[in-house]
Amino acid sequence: MNEKIDQYKNEKDLLIQFRDKLQTFAEMITHYSDGENYRPMVFIIDELDRCRPTYAVELIERIKHLFLVNGIVFVLGIDREQLGNSVRSLFGNDMKVDGYLRRFIDLSYQLPNTQPKAFIKHLFEHFGLDKYLWEKSRKNSIYTDYDQLTAMYYADYSRIFNLKARVIEQCVGQFNVIARTARDGVDLFPEFLIFLICLRASESNTQLNQLLNREISPKTLMNHIYQLYGGELIFKKLNYAPFLEACVLTADMNLSEIENLIKTMEEGKELGVKKAGENDYTDAVLNCIRRNIGSLRNTKLNSVVTPLLEMSSAFSA
Repeated sequence: MNEKIDQYKNEKDLLIQFRDKLQTFAEMITHYSDGENYRPMVFIIDELDRCRPTYAVELIERIKHLFLVNGIVFVLGIDREQLGNSVRSLFGNDMKVDGYLRRFIDLSYQLPNTQPKAFIKHLFEHFGLDKYLWEKSRKNSIYTDYDQLTAMYYADYSRIFNLKARVIEQCVGQFNVIARTARDGVDLFPEFLIFLICLRASESNTQLNQLLNREISPKTLMNHIYQLYGGELIFKKLNYAPFLEACVLTADMNLSEIENLIKTMEEGKELGVKKAGENDYTDAVLNCIRRNIGSLRNTKLNSVVTPLLEMSSAFSA
């Protein structure tokens, strides 16, 4: 027992000595006692919530116990919900996370949500995609307005799939790899490809795997897409909706299957009883299928798109 008491006293003395020396150093660097020239030492720790739960919790506890001296400030960049999950994994689901974290965090500030359009514009500039795709549009007419279109699709899909900034960055990174490794003259169908990239990164990725394994039909996936957009009528008002639906419906079909789909849609068997305006939308989907029947057939999920997605994800993981 005496050994334990002596050990505790020694550790406490060491902690006091450490803080005293750290305080002296901080005052010398920050001019803490000089009000006009005082500038604190700021340590920034980002993405703490992505660390192992034990490491994350131990680190914030040690910051509090070891570095609580005047002139030193720690700024933690965290996802509070994720860090809360780390705390609960150590102390149980009944743990009051907010009360626990307030012991270590004196002031919290919630950063505003990222605006997808502005963030994606930044990412396109960061990856050089805006200039790269613009150059392609000059050399080949099929790439016309690729830079503007791809940014628009990413902004729309990231909103629909509720993607966080970190995930959006990974998705744009994947498209960057695919765009730069695709053969010249190959149309990447950005409406479809970007949709698949975002779908795969979202919580709805099981639908993509089910479609690849033919566990669900393309029409079932389309019904799920309608729900994501808030309903079929809302989705069908989008200018890119007919082409996206054409791509999804023909995603893994051979030429014969595509021709049968066209025949079925023309006969009205697939879409059932028509409402006002539905014939126009169906015609638009059919026109997209007919116009791109050769290209769509050569963009089959399992033979072309899936390998591209697998390859790109390896680069951006």
